[in-house]
Amino acid sequence: KLQIVSCCLIVELLHNSTDLSASLKVLQEHGIVSCILSTVEVFFKARQGIPYIYTCLLLLTKIADTEMGANML
Repeated sequence: KLQIVSCCLIVELLHNSTDLSASLKVLQEHGIVSCILSTVEVFFKARQGIPYIYTCLLLLTKIADTEMGANML
């Protein structure tokens, strides 16, 4: 559940960010996007954690809303 809450929190932070490019840069610098992609792959292959996968996909969609975010992915 902590992973789901964390992803939801990041979505909200990005949604309310006044400097989205700076926020995306922080996510990239700390390896958050690669970590999310890795964990989603593990959960997907194990066919478990559907709520987490769904939340991660929402986060990735939010990141991809901007050109910089899409390039990160």
